[in-house]
Amino acid sequence: MDGNPPNKAVKNLDGLWNALSVTVLAAALVLGGAMAWIFLQPGAPVNPFPPPTLPAVVRLAPDATGTPIPATPTPTPTATQTPIPPTPTATPTITVEVILATPGSEPTPTPTPTEPDSAYAFTIVGQPEAIDSTNYHPELGCNFLGIAGQVFDLRGSPVLGIRVQVNGWLGDEYILLYGMSGLAQAYGIGGYELKLAEAPAASRGDLFIRLLDQQGIPLSDRIYFDTEADCARNLVIVQFQQVR
Repeated sequence: MDGNPPNKAVKNLDGLWNALSVTVLAAALVLGGAMAWIFLQPGAPVNPFPPPTLPAVVRLAPDATGTPIPATPTPTPTATQTPIPPTPTATPTITVEVILATPGSEPTPTPTPTEPDSAYAFTIVGQPEAIDSTNYHPELGCNFLGIAGQVFDLRGSPVLGIRVQVNGWLGDEYILLYGMSGLAQAYGIGGYELKLAEAPAASRGDLFIRLLDQQGIPLSDRIYFDTEADCARNLVIVQFQQVR
């Protein structure tokens, strides 16, 4: 008699669990069926999160044609004519005749057009000329023999900084001297002077003078000149003119 009530209570509890299991299984089946339906039919009323309504598709009528948008015309480049520069004409080379003046006054060059006859950048104007040096060195009297002159550019303007070389023989004495244009401005702004001896002496074509650049490259041909054993002709004047 004492063991019967517990057995009945256990049977009642088992029945309750079985009923709950059936209920849960049925709910799971219902829920699974609803999810399957929503998956297959997203727009079903039972879907708590229906997809957004898509806008209606616009369909054109079969005979509808679009109106083409006219293309923007591409601007045609305008050709511009570039003036052709005139062909430069040859400019005659200007040489200079120099009138010697007293010390302190600058000789005035007189340009005369001539044709260049030298392969060098400079040539001489006229021929070497011997004069009295007392116009430039009155204190020396006859105790002087030298060569001097000026250097001019293509426009007849004096040029500074051109090296001047004198080389050769004066009697038994070998001569090698260097000067520079612009250092003896008693003969003009582009003037030079080189002293050859302490007294006049005669020579015939044994000495030459020429111009050099700062690297020692000749700018003129060798200009041979004579000297005189004469106090009134103890200064040789040689003028240089640029020809190209």
